[in-house]
Amino acid sequence: MVDVSKPKTSNKILLAAVLVVIIVAAVSVTAYYCLPRETPNPEVVTYFGEGAWANFTLSIYNADGTVASSGNMLACAYSGTYGGSDCWIYVENTTYIGSDGSIVSDVVTDYLDKSSYSTLHKTEVVTSDGAEIYNEAFSPGEAGFMDTIATVRNFTVTATDKSVTVPAGTFSTTERQGSITYASDPTTYDFSSWTSSTVPAWGVVKYQFHLGGVLFSEYLLESYGS
Repeated sequence: MVDVSKPKTSNKILLAAVLVVIIVAAVSVTAYYCLPRETPNPEVVTYFGEGAWANFTLSIYNADGTVASSGNMLACAYSGTYGGSDCWIYVENTTYIGSDGSIVSDVVTDYLDKSSYSTLHKTEVVTSDGAEIYNEAFSPGEAGFMDTIATVRNFTVTATDKSVTVPAGTFSTTERQGSITYASDPTTYDFSSWTSSTVPAWGVVKYQFHLGGVLFSEYLLESYGS
């Protein structure tokens, strides 16, 4: 699971793709684990590895269903330490066109404990046309902090072996649904994710945000590797 798209406003620029990892499908470089496919409520998959990466297309929609903006997200993982603990450093770099026509870059970095995959620390830096407009850090217990793996475990599994086709191919996925309310934005978004144990960097194949029953943003896996 991964830092997801967190919609919010900063300096009147719609930060429609602020990614707070929600889809925790972690991965190991040589192996992964998951419960059998027929299991009604499969565990979150761990699938991280040194240099694992995934590239996504991003679409942000108007209320009438037309595309308001588009962009891409590159996710990657590598080994590191935080506070003396071995961790996976997981980075999501999202670039898209802001509501004012500017080029927005949103970089979220998660430090994940290698044993439990719990979030030890999180940072986020947003720039618009190269100028920094947002820079925050979050640790457990602080306002705005979200532990990815704990959050995704609270989501409801709505389907297993769900066939999903994206630019990277067709995958058998686990579908999860839930709702998210961020500390910085009291609006509640409905969230859907589709994950596969064959995909590195959280296993994410596709995820969507809905607001008031209307599709707000969508990420589709375009390519991946390790």
